[in-house]
Amino acid sequence: MSSKGFFLAALAWLLALLPAYFLSAFFAALPPNPVQLVLQAWLVISLIGWIVTQGLDLALKHWRAPKLREDWPTWLALGLVGRFTWRVIEIGLSFEGLLPLNRLLLPANSLPLFALASAMGLASLIFLQVYGKKHWPAAFQNARGWLESHWQGLLMAALFFVLYFVLANVVNRMDFNLNNVFFAADSHQWQLRAAHPYGYTMEMRAVHPLAFFVLRPITFLMAFLLGTDTYQAMKFLLGLLGGTQIYLAWILITRLTQRPTYAVLIASLFGISTANLVFSPLMESYMASAFLLVLFYVLLQRGAAVHWLLLNAVAVFGVTISNLVQVMLGFFLADMRIKRVALFALAVLVISAGLNLAHAAIYPDSALYFVPEKIGGETQHLQLGSTPEEFAARANIVSRDVFLFSAVAPQPFLLTQEKDERGEFPKFNFMLGPNSARLTGLGKVAAPLWTALLLSSVAGLALSLRQEKLSLSNRYALAFLGCVMFNYIFHMVYGYEPFLYAVDWNYALFFFVALGLQRWAHHWPVTVALVGLLGLLSLNNLAFIHFLFSNIAPYILGLVG
Repeated sequence: MSSKGFFLAALAWLLALLPAYFLSAFFAALPPNPVQLVLQAWLVISLIGWIVTQGLDLALKHWRAPKLREDWPTWLALGLVGRFTWRVIEIGLSFEGLLPLNRLLLPANSLPLFALASAMGLASLIFLQVYGKKHWPAAFQNARGWLESHWQGLLMAALFFVLYFVLANVVNRMDFNLNNVFFAADSHQWQLRAAHPYGYTMEMRAVHPLAFFVLRPITFLMAFLLGTDTYQAMKFLLGLLGGTQIYLAWILITRLTQRPTYAVLIASLFGISTANLVFSPLMESYMASAFLLVLFYVLLQRGAAVHWLLLNAVAVFGVTISNLVQVMLGFFLADMRIKRVALFALAVLVISAGLNLAHAAIYPDSALYFVPEKIGGETQHLQLGSTPEEFAARANIVSRDVFLFSAVAPQPFLLTQEKDERGEFPKFNFMLGPNSARLTGLGKVAAPLWTALLLSSVAGLALSLRQEKLSLSNRYALAFLGCVMFNYIFHMVYGYEPFLYAVDWNYALFFFVALGLQRWAHHWPVTVALVGLLGLLSLNNLAFIHFLFSNIAPYILGLVG
C-alpha cells in the first residue's frame, strides 16, 4: 500500500469518527448493548470512511483540472448550506434541552468499545484499499465512477440529511404534544400512528387510505435494522428521506437539463425553502407524500417499468388521495396516450381499493376511501367564501403561500391557545383570519429576486414552447406547472391553513423554475442570481428557524406557566 493510500485511509478514518460517534450514541439502547455498539460503529466508520477515501482520491486527481476549479457555484452552495446547518445546530444548542444532546453522547464506560470499533474501522479501510483494488477492480472502478459523476448531489444530500435530522430532533418531541403548533400540522398524532406500538388503533381518515401501510412498516423495519426504538428510528428516517429527496431533485434536474452545477443550485434552494424546512423534518403525512411525488417523477424520467410507476402511484394515492392528480399529470404529459393513461389511473384506483379493504381489516379505525359518506366528511375542511371580499382575501393568502412563502419565509403569526389536557401552547401560522403574514428583514430583498426568477421561468417556458413545441423538457415543465396550479385551485376551497399542504406543490414549483430558466442556465447573470438568492434565503430562513425555536423553547422546556 502506497504512502498516499495509507494517508487517505487514515484521513478518511479520522473524518468518519465524529459522525460514527454521534450515530452510535443516537441508536444505542440505555444502557448500550456492547455487541450492537461495536458493530454499528464499525460499519458506519467503514462505510463513511470508504466513501470519503474515494472522494479525497478523486479530488486530488482532478484538483488541477479547470472544471473543478471553475465550479465555484457548487462550492459556494455547499458552503452556504453547510453554514446554515451549523447555525441551526448552534441555535438549537443555545436553548438548553431543546436539542437533546444527551442522546448524541456515549456513556463514559462505553468509550473503550467505541475505540475498539474505531480500530476495526481503520483496519477495514486499509483492507479495502489494498485487497479491494486488487481483487475487485471492476466493482471498485464502477463505484468510483458513480461517486465521480454524482459527488455534487451526494454532498448536498449529506448536508441536508444533517440539517433535517437536527430539526427532526427538535420538532418531534414525545414529551410535548405539538399537535396544531406548526401551521396546523397534526404532528403528534402522526408520530403515534407511525411509531407507537399501539398507534395502529388510531383513526385514519379516508383521504389517507393506505397511510398505515406506508408509514408503520418502514419505521419499524428501520428500528429493527438499527437496533433502536421506533421514535429514534422515525427521526433518523425523516432526516434520511429529506436528504434523499434533495439527491433525487438533483438527479432529476441534472437529467432534464444536462447541467449538474445548475441542478446543485436548484436543489439547494429547494432544500432550504420554507416548506422543506418545516415539513421535511416534521412527522406528518405530507413528508411522505412529497418524497413519493419526487420519486415518481424521477422514475418516470428514467423510463422505469410501468409496475414500478404503478407501485409508486399507489403509495402516493395511499398517503393522500388528491395527489393522484399530480401523478396523472406527469404520466399523461410524459406518455401522451390517453388510453394508457386512463388504464393506469384505473389500475391505481382498483389496486388501492383492494389494499384499502385489507388496510381497514388490519386497522379497524381506518376509513374506506370509496365510501361516499367517509369522503363526504372532508366537507368540514372546505373554505367557501360567500362574498367577493372573502374570495379576494382567500386568493391573497393562497397566492402568497403557493408562490412566495413556500420559498421565502415571512414572520409567522404567533398565538397561544389553552386546552385543559395540554395547558397553554403556541401556534404558528402564516394567516390570521383574512390577514397574511408579512416579510421582514432580508425577506423583503429575497422576495423580489425570487419573483423575478419565477416570472422569468414563465417567459422561458413560453419561448421554449414556441421554438421547440412539446419537447420532453417542455412537457415536464408543463406537468410541474399543472401540479402547482392544481394545488392553487384546490386550496382555494380546501384547508384552513394553505401552508400546511405546501410540500405538495413546493417540489413542482422549484422544478418548474429550473426547467423554465434552463435556456439561460449557462449565462452568468442567472448563476449569480441563483447564488444570491441562496445566500439571502440562508439568512432570512435562518431567522425564521430562530423565531420558531425561541418561541417554542419556553413551552417545551416547561418555562411557561
